[in-house]
Parts: sequence; structure tokens; C-alpha cells
Amino acid sequence: MKVTLRHISESTGYSLSTVSRVLRGSDKYNSETVNRILETAKKLKYPLERIHAASYNRPYNNIALVTNFKEGEFYASFYYGYIKATLSTDYNVSLISLPEPRTMFRECIDMLYDQHFRGAILFIPEFTKEDYEKLLEFIPSDFSVVSNALIENPVLPTITFDGYSAGHTVAVHFHNRGYRTAGIVKGPGYKAEARYRYNGFRDYVAQSSEIELIFESEGDFTYEAGCRAFGEYMALENKPRSVFLTNDLMCHGFLECAKEAGLSIPGHVALAGYDDLPMCVHSHPKLTSVKTDFRRLAQTTLRVLNNQQVANQPEIGIQSLIPVDITVRESS
Repeated sequence: MKVTLRHISESTGYSLSTVSRVLRGSDKYNSETVNRILETAKKLKYPLERIHAASYNRPYNNIALVTNFKEGEFYASFYYGYIKATLSTDYNVSLISLPEPRTMFRECIDMLYDQHFRGAILFIPEFTKEDYEKLLEFIPSDFSVVSNALIENPVLPTITFDGYSAGHTVAVHFHNRGYRTAGIVKGPGYKAEARYRYNGFRDYVAQSSEIELIFESEGDFTYEAGCRAFGEYMALENKPRSVFLTNDLMCHGFLECAKEAGLSIPGHVALAGYDDLPMCVHSHPKLTSVKTDFRRLAQTTLRVLNNQQVANQPEIGIQSLIPVDITVRESS
């Protein structure tokens, strides 16, 4: 079994923060506390080199970006935004992927804390409020954690894109182009980000007398979901003149199936996606898409994380929305 700071904490009765500070050479604790922690660490065979390295008390600027990484351009673009954001800082961001985040997260935090990471940025869209509340029970007080995944009533400081405005912006674009009927391919209903994009689009159409929502489909943000949505579209007797597919991968799937069926884009149906990934300019025709600035997201997130560390206390439930825009291309 790998020995971590949590094992020392549980054995001595001292908090994780106290154990960590003692092993980093802090001089603010009495000799009894220091000796007990050091003796326990050695008894548990905690690696001595970690104790020695910690005694230098040097600043650590390693941050973990924790997600359940999946195939596709989105996660690569998301992480690259952090790489660009850290070029002008002294932060180092490491990508950590958890295939089963609910069962693996506690062990992950222990490992990061044990290796002197200063904090973690979470992007786990399936996490609920209850999941985040459980996290707070074992996150060390001097380990900062923020989230990039949208939920209603956030528990952690949350920095994410304004999905509602994104949906609204696409609907305005279709309206201004003169399209009088519209459709939308939503993301999975259990994801708040999917609901926000849908609500923004639907609300604008509902209050306008010049554009009507006549087609709705639910996908799972995959290429195959876009293809399935196209099949549903083709089965309609009354087809919408424009369709918002709420991520680029679904939009690309819909586009390719439409081309195979001999449809003209945007001649028969106008399309728009979300995230403005590189695939949008590599497609033919090029895809209109909501522009999400991953570098700005990363910069804002790191600033919030740093403010937490300076204040030495968490900001509970704060949510910041990063503005989005639309990049108009040939598909609409």
C-alpha cells in the first residue's frame, strides 16, 4: 500500500494541513507535534526523500487539471487553453484523467496533496451538487479546488462559459439571416451545460413571432448523435430551415450525413455548432459555431485559484460566466 499524508494524518490525529506543513519544515508547531508526525511518517515508511524535499519549504506552483478525458478535439483544445494561459505565469498545469471520477477522486486528491500540488481544477460535467458536497468533506483546507463544469447552485467556485447566452446568440443569428423555422439538437439532459444552451435558444425563439422551433432532438455530444439527428430530420414532413447542434462534433456528424444524402448546406438547411473547434474550419463548408475562448477561461480560473490561495480560504458557491461570441462561416 502506498503511504500518503492522509495515512499520517489519521494515525496521529492531526489535520492534513498540519501534517503537510510539518513535513515542509514549518517552524510554527511545537516540538511534540513535529516529533510525533515525523516519527509516525518514518514508522509508516513514508518516503524519506519526500520529507527531506519538503523541508526546503519552497513554493509549489503545480496545479492539476482533473477530468475524465475523452477522445476528440474538445479536450485537446480545452487543455491547450491552459497551456497558453500558463506561459506568462509560474504555474505548471498537469492533466489528470479519471475514468471513474466518483470512485477515484479521493485517492487522486491524496496523491496530489502528497506531491505538494497547490490545487486542482475540475472539469467533470457529470458531477452533481451532492458529489461536490462529498468532495468538501475530505479536501484539505490548504488545497484549493475550483471547477470549470456548470451546475445550478454551485458548491465550489465555478468558472465556465455562458451557455445560455450562446443559445440565444445562435437563435438571433438564424433570425437575422431570415430563417423562419428552426431546430435544435440538445446535449444530454442530465448535463447543466446542455440545458443552458437549449434554454437560451428556445427562449429567444419563443418570444419572437418571426421564427418558430419545429424540431427538437437529444444527443450525447458525439459524431454519431449528429448522424442520428440527421436521420430524424430527414423523416420530418416539415423540415426546419436552420438547426443548432449544441456542440461541434454533433454538427460535424449532421453535416457529413447531409452531404452524403445530397443536401446543400446552407441551401437546404443552415447549421451552427458550439465550441468553434479546429474541425469547423477543416469542414466543407466551414461551420458556423459559438466561439468559446479556452485561454480566457483558463486565465480567469487561475486568477480565482490564486486569490483563494492568497486569502487562504475557499470561496463557496461563486460562479463566473465567461462571455461567448459566434463565428459566422459558410454553413449558415
